[in-house]
Amino acid sequence: MKRLHFNLITLACVTLFGCENPDGIADDAQTRDYSTIFTPLPSKTIYPSNNPYSETKERLGELLFWDPILSGDKNTSCASCHHPDFGWADGRILSIGSDGIGLGPQRYGFQVTSIHAPTIMNVAFTGIKNNESDSSFVSGGYF
Repeated sequence: MKRLHFNLITLACVTLFGCENPDGIADDAQTRDYSTIFTPLPSKTIYPSNNPYSETKERLGELLFWDPILSGDKNTSCASCHHPDFGWADGRILSIGSDGIGLGPQRYGFQVTSIHAPTIMNVAFTGIKNNESDSSFVSGGYF
């Protein structure tokens, strides 16, 4: 049995540490130009033309973000998985579903999802296309 454990550990070490880049280059120092794909975010906040900003909507949005009443079981808020303490994500490899208790990496429950909760930082800009005027911007869909 000890021999089997030794062989498994040796195999794991060879697999993890024995792989070498075929070119012998340890680091990828290649400079890439992504300027044709990505551009800086707009310097001023933009709002969809069909949904202009108001302080009332901002306050309502904040209240709803923290309120579990919108979830099917009325027990999970947006902040359950997109919490500011974890970069507006949940800090987990796979997220916990609506039966979850707690926040972030310590959140637990029986409904483990097949994805993680991504950050929602800058999500308001979803749908902006490169080199496109933002005057007719409409935010993209989610889920």
